[in-house]
Amino acid sequence: MASNSLGYEFLGPTQPVGFLILAIGIIFTGLILLIFRNASQDIDSSFDRKRKELTKKEQFKKISRLYPPNKQK
Repeated sequence: MASNSLGYEFLGPTQPVGFLILAIGIIFTGLILLIFRNASQDIDSSFDRKRKELTKKEQFKKISRLYPPNKQK
């Protein structure tokens, strides 16, 4: 009689290795969902806030060079 098993019973959800694989998969999926949620909320990191602030300052300097204030009164 030939056995239909491929020898992967240790990967079943009731075995320790299978349970470990399931637990790692659930944790990984949860972390991915957390990353997607944070990315969709458009929350800037401190580095992004500093970069945007510097960009605005540079833009203001360039505009002020193009349009200097009138000193005639």
